[in-house]
Amino acid sequence: MNFYEQPSGRGMEICVGLILLFIALVFAALIGVVFANSAFGFIAVLGSLALALCSWWFGKLGYRLVFNKPRKGGGLLSNHSLKLCCVFSEYAQFC
Repeated sequence: MNFYEQPSGRGMEICVGLILLFIALVFAALIGVVFANSAFGFIAVLGSLALALCSWWFGKLGYRLVFNKPRKGGGLLSNHSLKLCCVFSEYAQFC
């Protein structure tokens, strides 16, 4: 087994999970900032929905890492989320 293929250990999973939970809280706080500083228009609602989706996703990942609750299919990310990350990374290269 290669050095890079070895598991990182439970302590590292908890640290990364706590960081992800903090990021989820930051996204949740940003929803409050959007509603406090903007008129309730279509863009504010759409942006808040995007922030809520990010908060839910990071929170779900953090929860699974901290409490050691693996997915039924195994792995940390699904195939669709990996494809979405690839699309955004390709899009970021052109910006």
